[in-house]
Amino acid sequence: DQFVSRGDMYNFQRQFWGSWVYEGKRLSFNGIRTNTKVIRHGDHVVRSGIITEETKLTFRSRSARIIWLVQMSSEMWDFASPYEAVGNQSRHESSCKVYFDKFIEFVRRLFGKWKKLQLTHNLTVVFFSRTYIRHREGEKEDLGSSSVHVDSDGRMYEDHYKIVLDNETNADWDSLILTLKKEFVKYPTSVKWNLTLGNERIPSTASQGNVLEAINITLNLLHLHYIDRDLHRTGNSIVVITPGSGVFEIEKNLAGITKQRMMDNGIGSDMLSLGLPPLHVAPFFLYKEKSTSTAEEIQGFDDWKTYFEVPHWMNLSFTDYDKEEEPMLYKEQFTDDDIFADAMSASAVQRENDTPWHASNGFLKRHSPD
Repeated sequence: DQFVSRGDMYNFQRQFWGSWVYEGKRLSFNGIRTNTKVIRHGDHVVRSGIITEETKLTFRSRSARIIWLVQMSSEMWDFASPYEAVGNQSRHESSCKVYFDKFIEFVRRLFGKWKKLQLTHNLTVVFFSRTYIRHREGEKEDLGSSSVHVDSDGRMYEDHYKIVLDNETNADWDSLILTLKKEFVKYPTSVKWNLTLGNERIPSTASQGNVLEAINITLNLLHLHYIDRDLHRTGNSIVVITPGSGVFEIEKNLAGITKQRMMDNGIGSDMLSLGLPPLHVAPFFLYKEKSTSTAEEIQGFDDWKTYFEVPHWMNLSFTDYDKEEEPMLYKEQFTDDDIFADAMSASAVQRENDTPWHASNGFLKRHSPD
């Protein structure tokens, strides 16, 4: 429960140049209280060491302001993959749950870690979604409402944002899970989703959602964080939780504005996907631009062209990738004896071809012979 500026962090590091530290050692200077968790030398974890001018200290806040943006797209009510995305599937039992249940399972594990570490984060949870509006053919479209807009494909839509938890610092984090479940049940009614023919209001998919709009609304709250600062919090973080795979259809201008605002304010943004990782780079944004070709060149074709870009300012993670025993899906496990045997024996090729393959997303994955 303390605020530490960047200047304080620099002075803190200078104060302990030449000091010996070890795991678990508590360091205090000028009112700043820290606890040493992990010490690394290159790629290796060590138990102790000396702080020098070349040492890089990474400060992890135990009392940050965290905002969760949970995307309530149509996939949130769909069933997730029945398999886990790591390891040999023969060692795991299949499960059947909707994406929201996966989100609750992740929240329960995370709250358990927060409680164990005695963290005092300030948590705000916002449900957001995009609703597409359809009318009967020939019926006049009503755009009188300021909340109704039209996208590049000519579809009418309306964006919704609902604050579920506001600035919660409850020590009993488990009690907040019940609130999340209640708001999930009430959400379709609160945004007036309707499947009646001729007066349809349906949720969009994750890729067509209002992700950048939700991030910018959050930035409106955080871009003046240096005014009337909360001296009990250090750091601001935005976490987008989506059932999609990290592919979003966006407007190019809005993507540029969002990136610039993130860089100017120094606010971190992470994205957590409840689905399985795709077989391509993720996340990435898709956007359309009007073609500058002449009428003769575009005859018979659409004059809109689709482009994509990779937002390097956003870090994407997957909920099924937190297994400590096998953190990587395509990591091969071979011993030196296996490699030597494969090199010396031609029969190893046939043995490799006979090895069973397993993967959660329908593709085959080789495992080393027993």
